[in-house]
Amino acid sequence: MSSCLLDTNNQDSFSVLIDQILKDHAHDLPNLGQIQVLLPELDQARRFRTLLLDRIDLAAIIPPQINTLRGWVEEQTPPSGNILNTHARELMLVETLRELEPFGKLQNPWTLADNLLRLFDELQLSHHRAEGLSALFDHDGLAPDTLSHFSEAAQKIQLLWQDFQKQQSDENTIDRISLYLQGLEDLTANAEQISTSLYFAGFNWLHSKELQLITTLLNQQKITVVVRPEQPLAIQLREQEIICNEFSSDHSAQNTSLNTIFSTQTTGLKIRAEQLAQQFPESALESHLQILSAESNEQEAHAVELQIRLWLLEGKQNIAIVTEDRRLARRISALVNNAGLSIQDAAGWPLSTTTAAGIFERWLEAIENDFYFSHILDVLKSGFLHQQHFTLEAIYHLEKDIIERENIARNLEAYEAAIADRNQRLDFNDAEYTEAMAAIINHIRKASEPLIPFLEKGAHPPESMLVALTQSLKMLGLYEGFEMDPAGQRILQELNDLQQSLHGRNLLMSWSEFHTWLQRTLETHNFRPGKNDGQVDLINFNQSNTGQYEALIIAGANLKQLPGHLSSSGFFNDTVHQELGLKHWSIHRQERFSQFRRLLSSSDKVLITYTKSQDGETLLPSPWVDLLISFHQTAYGSGLEAGELSALLDHPDAEIQNPDQAPLPTETQQPAPVLPKALIPKNISASAHQMLINCPYRFFAARGLKLKPREAIAEQLSKRDYGNLVHRCLQTFHSKQKHLSSIGKDEAIHSLIKISEKIFNEVLEADYSHRSWWQTWEALIPVYIDWQLNREKDWRVKQTETKVQKKLDRSGIHLEGRIDRLDENAEGFSLIDYKTGGVHRKEDVEKGEDVQLASYALLVENVHEILYLHIDRNKGVKPEARITVETLETLIPQLENRLDDVLQSILDGQPLPAWGDEKTCQYCEFDGLCRRDSW
Repeated sequence: MSSCLLDTNNQDSFSVLIDQILKDHAHDLPNLGQIQVLLPELDQARRFRTLLLDRIDLAAIIPPQINTLRGWVEEQTPPSGNILNTHARELMLVETLRELEPFGKLQNPWTLADNLLRLFDELQLSHHRAEGLSALFDHDGLAPDTLSHFSEAAQKIQLLWQDFQKQQSDENTIDRISLYLQGLEDLTANAEQISTSLYFAGFNWLHSKELQLITTLLNQQKITVVVRPEQPLAIQLREQEIICNEFSSDHSAQNTSLNTIFSTQTTGLKIRAEQLAQQFPESALESHLQILSAESNEQEAHAVELQIRLWLLEGKQNIAIVTEDRRLARRISALVNNAGLSIQDAAGWPLSTTTAAGIFERWLEAIENDFYFSHILDVLKSGFLHQQHFTLEAIYHLEKDIIERENIARNLEAYEAAIADRNQRLDFNDAEYTEAMAAIINHIRKASEPLIPFLEKGAHPPESMLVALTQSLKMLGLYEGFEMDPAGQRILQELNDLQQSLHGRNLLMSWSEFHTWLQRTLETHNFRPGKNDGQVDLINFNQSNTGQYEALIIAGANLKQLPGHLSSSGFFNDTVHQELGLKHWSIHRQERFSQFRRLLSSSDKVLITYTKSQDGETLLPSPWVDLLISFHQTAYGSGLEAGELSALLDHPDAEIQNPDQAPLPTETQQPAPVLPKALIPKNISASAHQMLINCPYRFFAARGLKLKPREAIAEQLSKRDYGNLVHRCLQTFHSKQKHLSSIGKDEAIHSLIKISEKIFNEVLEADYSHRSWWQTWEALIPVYIDWQLNREKDWRVKQTETKVQKKLDRSGIHLEGRIDRLDENAEGFSLIDYKTGGVHRKEDVEKGEDVQLASYALLVENVHEILYLHIDRNKGVKPEARITVETLETLIPQLENRLDDVLQSILDGQPLPAWGDEKTCQYCEFDGLCRRDSW
């Protein structure tokens, strides 16, 4: 017999439903195939079947059919036209928007279309029609200013809705919501013809059209409905004068306590708490329910993961985590997996957050951004690329030899030119890698060719762009990789659905619109991994409507998430939603409370967690959690704190233990390694000499082991790059003009400017933003010429970029260098080192601490002067650390003897310690090796 059953004690809805089914159909066993069970989610069907089989003492049965309300209605409703999928429906509305003012000028109509479709669906399911929408606001129920505002909005929406429906009619198509609506109306009108026994449970609230069908079926005794008194659906049925019969009377201390806490009676909290304490002197909730307030999201996630491990150790199997906080859910999932446990995330996550979607997006970004190096490297190294044209070694050489060492950041022609130039310049013998690197770039070029034409300005048919995109993915090798990955398969499925949705559409899109369309698709469609029989279920509140668990955690129980916010179409405020009979805030709040209250009775062990602050913002607990704490504190003197769990959070034994039994490394000491003879360089440069003086360990790592840090790809010109350009300008200039007095100041300035323009233009062509560096140097050119003309009174330029070398006597190692400029006069030579960066102090040179420039003096006979020429936008052109022959006569022999002695000691096996000098360590690239901070 069909009826409405009111569960006043939050029992298991499935158990109640099964009891009723077996009572009504005992004579039909083992064949229950004529029964139709309607549930909110099909994911819940498995538990229903399991419970049913456990209750029946038979070897086999024909089980009831299980479906959602929408699925069952659509099964009974033959479509009256071609059914539009989600993408086709959205495209049709976007097409309508573009033809109507003022919507046609929207840059991104997708969000508007999505919100409008949700509004249309809500309105249709609530008995509203397009032609009557604006009239709904033509009454006295709204304030005049509100009436005017919403009447205007309603008229625009009505116009859109009517055009949208007309377009569907003209094309003989129907969307799924219209099909569902048609089915609801037909079944309501013909309810007496339904012969199937219907059972209905787990639903919280129904739209008007859905409620009309269920009410009709109840009145005709065609359906059995299980509902709880706090559910919005119970209120809806009561308003329809449906009488629901109470079928249970659980007067346990636990259930009575919860009912008392959340009672809607006007009696004050203190009085109710005192009455409960008198009725049950000992709390019935302390052994059942605990609440933990965390200091941070990370601590909350850790607490959840720790509690799960504790419950598993106790032998509990059916464990669930319920939360609406997806950020917290992802962190919990990561921690649980890290603990070696399996977790089933039933809610899933946006397809756009998967690794496959990230690589898909990287490929599109690479094409849009002239094949920026990080984009193409991400694609090449992703693991999704199934191609035999190149190896990981070839990708490694492309990254290290071409991108990093040649500083190539983008542009396929630039990569190819660098490969060819490096091969020729360095006489690279390994032709295999050269060809492989060239093959990679050529492969990328060919794979991008189908899409390149669409990047040009103008609109194109999206069908053609999708075909080109699929072709590009196949040529690149990503398509095959996606076919082997669950998330990749979903991406390919969505691309196929997008292609199908374009049939009959005349829409044109720019590349930007097309890319936005793809991104929205990945963001609005979820990826749910396949069932893995995880030890823990991670679900949201809507997925918890019928669950029963051995242990349960309600996580993220803050005000923002519980009750949280109503997800609506974005049109009209809450008052208007209520006027229109749409879902509004009070319904959402009641629905969420119903779910929360049921969860408290769905498990013998319940933990509620929430975070007290996030990103410096104080977070309030859910009002229902706050009520639990306050009520229990008043009644029993405690707020249900999870004290033991809180204490364990900081206990070292609660951490995941590393099974590695290897002994811990010894305490870090100041390193002082010995450089093997085979690694001692036969030649050292002046900069290596400086490095040896600054820190022997750095010399060991850089010159002995030949280690170097990962080179950063510099798209913006650095000060060092600027200095190199100035060096090139002056080298080129002085190699042609050694005596400026012969050509005059103006001609000298003009000549240096022409040379500099040519050299700087190389970088200006790559990025015009570098022009500020050119302007800096251009302003300094007259200042430099003035300085040079004045210097020619005593010195003349002899050579530029002069390579020099000398073999040291005892060690036999060669000291070598490249002198920026060598000047001469009748007495001897002057060595000049150009500097556009930091200042060098004369005292450091004289003390033998700054040795780079002095090292050059070791390599040239008859040096009478050395100096750094500082070229700076603020200080102009100024000699610094100038050392004359009187000092050099003493300094140079001392430097040579010290260097030779040090090198000989290295050959003799003396260690090379790390000094730990603050100034040197500040710029050292090997701090991760010497671990100075750990000494």
